[in-house]
Amino acid sequence: MKKKMIGILVCMILVITSASISALEAPCTAPDNGAGTVNLPAGCPYVAPEDPMYIIDGLPPDTTIELDPTLDDFTNIVRFPGGTLGGEVQQFDATIYLDVSGTGTLTGFNRYLAVSVSLEVHTGPRNPGDPVQSFPSELFRLTGELFGDPDFCMFRMSAGSDHGLPSPGQITLTKTPSGDFAVDSFFDITYQIEFEGCPGSILEGYMGITTGTTRIQQGSGEPPYFEINIAGGLGITATVNNIGEGDATNVKANISVTGGLILVGGEKTVNIGNISANDTGKAKSIVIGFGMPTITVTVTCDEGAEATKNASAFVLLFLVLGVS
Repeated sequence: MKKKMIGILVCMILVITSASISALEAPCTAPDNGAGTVNLPAGCPYVAPEDPMYIIDGLPPDTTIELDPTLDDFTNIVRFPGGTLGGEVQQFDATIYLDVSGTGTLTGFNRYLAVSVSLEVHTGPRNPGDPVQSFPSELFRLTGELFGDPDFCMFRMSAGSDHGLPSPGQITLTKTPSGDFAVDSFFDITYQIEFEGCPGSILEGYMGITTGTTRIQQGSGEPPYFEINIAGGLGITATVNNIGEGDATNVKANISVTGGLILVGGEKTVNIGNISANDTGKAKSIVIGFGMPTITVTVTCDEGAEATKNASAFVLLFLVLGVS
């Protein structure tokens, strides 16, 4: 019975871990605002998939506090033209959720903090209506402070060029087949954390100001990119290569055969599933007919990547010959 319970707990941990990774890598989509673009910020969290934030200064040697951030819950959003990049300014409030853990002499110190912050983001010009809109961005200002915490009698965060802490970024909006936009956004932020431990806490007597850098990212990061190869034989086989740097989720291939006399297999949509970066998926369709039709394969995914390939062939009953 004891072994069975341990097995159940291990499975639960694996499921939770898998769900966390999936959430981290999930794509971000936003609706068309009616002008051929989206309102920013998009309603998806920013995370730091590569490096957490740190508190180092004011702690004993070989001791740090690591803070894994999630920036979410955007409210009180105001947008107006202008800013340092000549496009738009977005001012809003949000919450930074911090998964906190200590190292060195603070090993075993674990907390979960929620810090209310105010932000101002500047974005460059974009061309509404374009299927892909890519433009620079800048975290101009971020300020926030924690009050009433039992461990941190002072906890103050700041970032952005307005504080002398450069935080450049980039935003890419990609139109998806649904009409929404896939949003990929990041900021390479320079942050400053000022803290003071509370009396009676494990942090008592510690105080300092740490400046560091990390990347916060919204969306799946690098996009996928498809290359399609069409082959014949017994039916049509479309091989889809993801030659991009990002994974593709929910990949679908539509195989359309037009021209000639097609009795079966004139059109079929195949759900390939997920294709990782530098990996391959396949879609197959059986065709019965006669003549020299045109084969069109269109591939889409949730990240907004899309590709189309045309080929000609000779169909003789259930054989597809001479694909070119």
